[in-house]
Amino acid sequence: MAAVCVEAYETFPGIEVSFNVFLASEVKFRHDASDSVLEIYYCRSGRVGWNMQGGTAVYLGAGDVTAHSMACCADSAMMFPLGYSEGISISVDLKQLSSICPEVLKNAGVEADQLRDRFCSGKPSAIPSCSDLEHIFAPLFSAPVSVRISLLKLKVLEILIYLSNMKSEHKELTQYFSQQTELIKEIHQQLTEHLDQRFTIEELSKQYLINTSTLKEIFKAVYGQPIATYMKEFRMRQAMKLLRETNATIADIASQVGYQTQGKFSSAFQAIVKMSPREYRKIQGIAPSDSFSKTL
Repeated sequence: MAAVCVEAYETFPGIEVSFNVFLASEVKFRHDASDSVLEIYYCRSGRVGWNMQGGTAVYLGAGDVTAHSMACCADSAMMFPLGYSEGISISVDLKQLSSICPEVLKNAGVEADQLRDRFCSGKPSAIPSCSDLEHIFAPLFSAPVSVRISLLKLKVLEILIYLSNMKSEHKELTQYFSQQTELIKEIHQQLTEHLDQRFTIEELSKQYLINTSTLKEIFKAVYGQPIATYMKEFRMRQAMKLLRETNATIADIASQVGYQTQGKFSSAFQAIVKMSPREYRKIQGIAPSDSFSKTL
């Protein structure tokens, strides 16, 4: 079940800013395929991705930004590989901007046609996190409500100036084919639905007919971590849930999340959670079952 919270503001004629919080794996939107509306999205936390028109997939992590025309993402879904994301979206009607352009943007050399040519006439731009983007967007999440509109106007001007002055050789995030990212999601599903089994990169490569280096590269692009790190943390989150919600023995839980021995599981749990499974269960207030007590 999806939970979506969107808070929208109009800052200038034709320019709307919205604060977005998503608790979902996927949310579908439908809008006009306009190549004269520039969409800017800043990912504050979690991860978010789109299968864009033309077969290109774009994924953002914390601090990353994408800029593209509304035509790129028409009839597409926003995907959240980690199950959540928070961010800010800015929609800029470039036709309106060209006719009613704020004086400060004119003075800074910002032109609607330039933005359209740079960001709305080809594939989307995906800009990696940097201190400049952090400086633009971070203050918006802590600003008092009383000054939010004024600050939003200032920050809209800043991001448009930033994009207008971005060099064509500016480093961007790697984009992949949608078929590749969908294949990686199938691999992710297999891994997370069979935690009691261990699959090597080589086995997955042969099963899904994908190069091992490509598999590792795209998995990290979609889920934000190397596959081994991601799966270790995923196993620990599932173990924490089982420790909280069941009275299964620690040995049983270790087996369920893919560890052959309780000792190896306890060491991995300690390294990530900074306490033993037994200590974690104790602070959650879960009484051990009789079989669990016998392992003490």
